[in-house]
Amino acid sequence: MSVFDEAYMTRPFLFGKLGTEELMYAIDKFSIRGKALELGCGDGRDTYHVLKKGMAVTAIDQSQNAINTLNNRTDLSTDEKSRLNAICGDVTGIDLGVNMFDFVYAITLFDHLDKVQGNLLLKNVLQHINTGGYIFIKVHTVNDVGNTHKSSEISEFVSEIKHFYGTDELLRNMLLHGQVLYYLETSEVDLDHGKPHTHAFASILIRKDK
Repeated sequence: MSVFDEAYMTRPFLFGKLGTEELMYAIDKFSIRGKALELGCGDGRDTYHVLKKGMAVTAIDQSQNAINTLNNRTDLSTDEKSRLNAICGDVTGIDLGVNMFDFVYAITLFDHLDKVQGNLLLKNVLQHINTGGYIFIKVHTVNDVGNTHKSSEISEFVSEIKHFYGTDELLRNMLLHGQVLYYLETSEVDLDHGKPHTHAFASILIRKDK
């Protein structure tokens, strides 16, 4: 059993219930709608809010306990549940078939892969985004205390992060794949799990232009 699967088994809604602020802002700012693919959905922290915004969501996570929690949520309507396809699987090996999406998003997923895995996954996903569709990615950066160790209070899951992104690294990587609509590097205090600790993140939204 993986570290995350064990945590999801014993601590429902492990990372809280509030949606990722940058993700919610991007969806509303650019009126993103349609079919969405969520990579590394966990127990549905963001899935819930994206469904509430009217999208159909294919949500993938390798933790069966997390997927069970998502599927068993009682605060989703019958219509919202009909628009949810929650899948337990490894995102790096998932077969998306001929499915096409209007929106793909991944919150702190690509930083849990090494560079080679991340690049291969991005290449695969881009083939399944409609022209004019969007991709949103959020990752930990090198300024995160889990990397700098400038504080003794760090996330209990820091050992699972394989790649802390350098300054502007995410931006440079994504410039090749579409029009950048939003980019932000910031830090925030995390009160959702473990002792209070500070994270450093980079977030980007691009529109696929071809």
